[in-house]
Amino acid sequence: MSDEKHYVYQDTFMPIKSLQQEIDKRFNVVTDETLEEHKSKVVALFVIYTKFISRNFIESLPALKVIGCSSVGYEHVDVQTAARLGIRVGHTPFVLDSAVANGAFVLLLGSARRIV
Repeated sequence: MSDEKHYVYQDTFMPIKSLQQEIDKRFNVVTDETLEEHKSKVVALFVIYTKFISRNFIESLPALKVIGCSSVGYEHVDVQTAARLGIRVGHTPFVLDSAVANGAFVLLLGSARRIV
């Protein structure tokens, strides 16, 4: 494996400082501010659901190989374009299921007790 660090576009920074530090250590992180300068080198996108990844955006990154979505769904990504170009798209299904269920249960209990 090469010691060369890959260029990864990240549209948001991790709320956990140690996780962001690890990402910064392993990759050359590209942001909106530095994207134009590094477009030809970006091999991966790490995005959240608020960033729409359009056909034009995908096609403007010639080295792109993978799009990782930190979200349950991937409807914010033009998956047809990604598939046509052989770019893999991943997401994190089921990651929030228990958090949503716990929140719903707390709201039910709060409503039953007339707290909320």
